[in-house]
Amino acid sequence: MSQSGLQSVSNPSEIFLSEQYLGSEVLVGLAVAVIMDGSRSFLIEIQALCATGSSVSRHVNRIQASRADMIISVLKKQAGLMLQDNFSSNFRDSKW
Repeated sequence: MSQSGLQSVSNPSEIFLSEQYLGSEVLVGLAVAVIMDGSRSFLIEIQALCATGSSVSRHVNRIQASRADMIISVLKKQAGLMLQDNFSSNFRDSKW
């Protein structure tokens, strides 16, 4: 896509597969499919994030809670961060 609209691509598989790291965990949850509509073909990329669920209640400021959950899930899955052990330090209890 450009400023003048859609442009044809001579080798569409090169665009999709040039960014892939074969044999890497980056490909987990990623699929590329070809959809045919008459004589036209469309390459689509589908991404899925599967993370072990936690029944915690998160409260965030300035962003949507669903977006924060997605970012946290990606950080846990791809970066290996263990964010479930963190807690807010803004307690009003005198013990803290």
